[in-house]
Amino acid sequence: MIKLFDNWVVDVDQNNYTLARITGTKTLKAKDGKEIETEEKKVYGYFPDLSGALKALSKELARARHMDGVNSLQEALTAISESDARVENLIEEAVNG
Repeated sequence: MIKLFDNWVVDVDQNNYTLARITGTKTLKAKDGKEIETEEKKVYGYFPDLSGALKALSKELARARHMDGVNSLQEALTAISESDARVENLIEEAVNG
């Protein structure tokens, strides 16, 4: 699992990259009767590469801002710009340490 920020993660398997947000935890019972804590996640999409997952993250961040009461085109475009910048900063911090 690649941890991003604010409970956003990218899960990786042999088929794809899965953009998800951790929403909580749940307890499962194993076959041996022991309880196992696991994270609950809301999946936002499946992508063939990490780049696609990060682009989708930027779109989800902007969409969330739009749903929070954006009233003008200027506000909508600002939300998109800020979301793109947040993801770009995340990448830059990861590359530059």
